[in-house]
Amino acid sequence: MARAIEREIFPKATQSLVDARERQAAITFRWIVDDEGHTISRVPESLLDHTTGMQRIRRYAMRRFPVFTGNIDMIASGETMEVHDDGEMIVGDLALSRKDVTPQIIARWKHREKAAFRLMTRDYLKDDPQLKQQARDAYQKYQVLDPNKPEDYKVGLFAHLIDKVQASRFGMVNVFEHDSDEVNDCGMRSLKNILKFTYPLLEVLQDETAKAELVTFVTEEIKKFKKHGFSEITEYGLQALHAYLETGQRINDAETLDSVA
Repeated sequence: MARAIEREIFPKATQSLVDARERQAAITFRWIVDDEGHTISRVPESLLDHTTGMQRIRRYAMRRFPVFTGNIDMIASGETMEVHDDGEMIVGDLALSRKDVTPQIIARWKHREKAAFRLMTRDYLKDDPQLKQQARDAYQKYQVLDPNKPEDYKVGLFAHLIDKVQASRFGMVNVFEHDSDEVNDCGMRSLKNILKFTYPLLEVLQDETAKAELVTFVTEEIKKFKKHGFSEITEYGLQALHAYLETGQRINDAETLDSVA
């Protein structure tokens, strides 16, 4: 949080609390694929790296797409991005590329993450009930996507979208392999996750310019796959996005938002 707190998010958090959280986030690693701690990534990525990357993309989007991001509470989004995976500091990351992952395991793991986050906020923020509630509210916006609360819904969708964009950017360089169908599946899943949160964002935005900027943002991200050698993923993604814009048909109708970690 230190990178962003100085400017806007969680401004009342003490520096000692910020430092303690960042120390733990820096040793919580992602892309773990077995119980021995091996990763699918060629270079380590910590939770701190991940959230720092998300905040950088958020700020880039604010500069590049001011109408789109102006329709979403960017401070609330920044707070949600900052804490969305903090439960992993206790239970660890569940990489969907693990061979033993099933929907039942994902559901149980997510339940453990949520419980861990509540435990962390209870113990470490017990002397500041206002900050504790602020952190829990931010976390809830990511965990519960409720269209009946449109402002919170947009915040949560945007945080999910940036989460998936950051993961795809990192994965293109460090995870997705050109000569492995199994790992290349991670790239296709990454693309579909980006689209999964693009569709409802387009539906909830009312401003046509904001929608156009979102389409431009996502199109640019899809084209990055080709720049890194994954032409088939870019082709598939652009076709899927264009089909949705023309017909409203989604490529992921069989899945729900809750099925994406």
